[in-house]
Amino acid sequence: EGLAWLKQVLDSDEAIEAKLRAKGLYWMAILANQQGDYRAAERSLGMSLAISQQAQDRYATGLALNALGVVANAQGEHDRARQWYTEGLALYRDLGDQERIATLLNNLGFTKLIQHEYAQARELLEESLQLSNALEDAQGKAFGLNNLGLVALRMNDLERAQSMLRDSLAQFWQLRDQRNCAEALEGLAELAVAQGHALRAAQLLAAASALRMGVGAVRNAYEQHQYLAIQAAISANLEAPDLALATIPGQGMSLEQAARYALGEGEWTS
Repeated sequence: EGLAWLKQVLDSDEAIEAKLRAKGLYWMAILANQQGDYRAAERSLGMSLAISQQAQDRYATGLALNALGVVANAQGEHDRARQWYTEGLALYRDLGDQERIATLLNNLGFTKLIQHEYAQARELLEESLQLSNALEDAQGKAFGLNNLGLVALRMNDLERAQSMLRDSLAQFWQLRDQRNCAEALEGLAELAVAQGHALRAAQLLAAASALRMGVGAVRNAYEQHQYLAIQAAISANLEAPDLALATIPGQGMSLEQAARYALGEGEWTS
């Protein structure tokens, strides 16, 4: 509904100032991305970027570049995402915008994680986390911890992965960020499989899916790939009846119950 209204306003009022139109197109793209309409998001961001560059609005240009990277990653176009993020990072370093630098470092680091470039990913993510801590940016810190936890997990440093992934979940829970709590739970489910706890992994993955459904958070291409990989690993370690029984309590968990269970503050009881 909000997306349709915004599109109608932008299409009907030619007198809208260029910078305001660029901002409207940007937010229209953000809404489209959240709904999984990546092509529409990309079109709107392309127009927003062109307007911002023509208006020499470097801040808005950086926002569009970052968002284009997010949309490219969502479609599995990771090389393109890296290009957008790298350009945006250079721009914000030049502007000295520490908060945006932290965001671009995190996003670029996450992309390198996806592409299995773990050493480079860790370097970028550690710089991002350091900035987020200095800025007292709780959400930025949570993203950094989550992604560094995934790097540690993929490098088989399970102890470090557990510490960081749990800290990330605790931060997102404190922020009541249900979507990103779900993503943190998925990371912890992957960790549980690696630790040999398939039953726990099944419950965490089911809880994550329920939380996603509660806020309409659609998995993008990469997230769906990871979800299926975790699910396959769980299935390889559990008999079908045990898997079915394990998912039932996970599906019924509230945000608080899922977070407490994942953080080891108590076992789930039906």
